Amino acid sequence: MSVPARLYKYQPFGAQTLENLKERNLWFSAAARFNDPYDCALTIFKTELGQDDLRAAFDYLASATGERESLSARFMVNGQFTDEFRRVVIGGSKNAIEDRARVQLHERGVACLTATNTDLLMWAHYADGHRGFCLEFDCAWEPFSTARQVRYTNDFPRLSPGPIWMDGGGEQLDALILTKADCWRYEQEWRLFHKVYSHLGDVRHRAQAVEYHISQHLEALGERLQSLGLALS
Repeated sequence: MSVPARLYKYQPFGAQTLENLKERNLWFSAAARFNDPYDCALTIFKTELGQDDLRAAFDYLASATGERESLSARFMVNGQFTDEFRRVVIGGSKNAIEDRARVQLHERGVACLTATNTDLLMWAHYADGHRGFCLEFDCAWEPFSTARQVRYTNDFPRLSPGPIWMDGGGEQLDALILTKADCWRYEQEWRLFHKVYSHLGDVRHRAQAVEYHISQHLEALGERLQSLGLALS
């Protein structure tokens, strides 16, 4: 799915948020600090390895060491990889995934945005009980044009060792940070990754930032309340 034309961020009124608005700063946080303890926290490793997984690991090791013949003699019997090689791959892959997941969760800056500015629950949770404001970002500008959509599911990603050995498993590890439990689907979340690792904190942006009060959305909110059997007074 392409990035929406506009993305939004709910904010409470406060000295820091108003300073960020004035200076056009956007906060990038470590994923490990997100308020949902299950967000990005589960790493499920695939241990049922097929021949393709083992072949990818073998080719990587052979290329890295230049010892294809000796590796074949040690880890292959009648053209099949041995159980010993399977254990080596599983152990090495788990260690590599844990190291790279730690970097993703603790050292990669992430900013959380949403595709909607009229959600009552988010106004309550993130904008100080409807007393805050909501920033609107023009996604024609970077970094907003690079936003990634969050996937909602109750089946968490299973990391396979093949891509870890072949290319570092970047897409798999991105999936770890872009997957949330289905109960959060209403948030319609998109995330920005800072392109510089270990950069957490404020990043200046060029996008438009427009203040929205809840009174500006009475019509949309009225329709939402009406669908819930309620009404604005």
